[in-house]
Amino acid sequence: DTTFTTASPLSLEVGSLVRISSNQTFIDGYANAGNKRGEILKVKSVAGNTFTTYEEAYFSYLASSSLVANKITPITPEIKGGNFIFWGDASVISGVKTEYTEGLSIFGTSIDGAEDSGIQVFYGYGGSISNCVLSNSTSPSQGTSGVTWASGYGVVLYSATRDLRVHDCTFLNCRRGITGGGDYPAIFITTDYNKAAGGFNGFGTHEPCFEWDVSHNDIVSMTGGGLVLRGQNIRANYNTIEAVASTGIVLRSYYNNSLGVNNVELCGNTIRDTGGNGILIEGTADVGRVTGVAIRGGIIEDCYFNC
Repeated sequence: DTTFTTASPLSLEVGSLVRISSNQTFIDGYANAGNKRGEILKVKSVAGNTFTTYEEAYFSYLASSSLVANKITPITPEIKGGNFIFWGDASVISGVKTEYTEGLSIFGTSIDGAEDSGIQVFYGYGGSISNCVLSNSTSPSQGTSGVTWASGYGVVLYSATRDLRVHDCTFLNCRRGITGGGDYPAIFITTDYNKAAGGFNGFGTHEPCFEWDVSHNDIVSMTGGGLVLRGQNIRANYNTIEAVASTGIVLRSYYNNSLGVNNVELCGNTIRDTGGNGILIEGTADVGRVTGVAIRGGIIEDCYFNC
């Protein structure tokens, strides 16, 4: 647990959710100042202006760096079943968008043609997205309105979302199947037993994220790559990646920082028939370092470059 003291009471009680944030970048020395340190925690006890959380804070915070605690009053949405179809290029921002949730549940739902994102989750604490089919989220593209969307994700987890699982879902012709990032990083995310077919990239993290488990997924016939991973403490194990035009798995940091990609485990992955490397670890002095990578077992066959 972690204890915080605020300037004035926040009307907290046991079980309340609190967003802790500061103006520190989420990795010391990270060059993209727009990505800040922040997370959602659950209150264990309250005494005046002091409260203690059940979880130990994942990040370290400096009181001198605009440390802020905001109470969250969450909703608990549930979507079961349903077939949502959106028409036209750049037709909608998102098929389903949730904000400030606890125990989100989206099950057995089909979303087709939500151009920006099939499902967006902002500030989510716990929950699951399972047995869904997400199709044709294909941005960037420009519709008749002249607007070009920036995303094209089947499922995207934004803004301090944590402890959420995406599993047993199918992604068809999405620019990226599952990804995460935003102003605050998504942490403790599990994406497993999913399948991506067609589209550009399979699964991964867009901005650096932390404590992700991307395992037991199938990725086939992508015009780009299989897994694109950025961040720290990531496990990507026992995935199958076949017939992708670019790289099977790429570890990459785009911003100049000390440890943009660190402590990544790749175990037992099967990678076949890629137009680029089977596994590419890409870091430069100008862009950012990639450190602490472990590759154990697995199969790499018929790749343009194996490693």
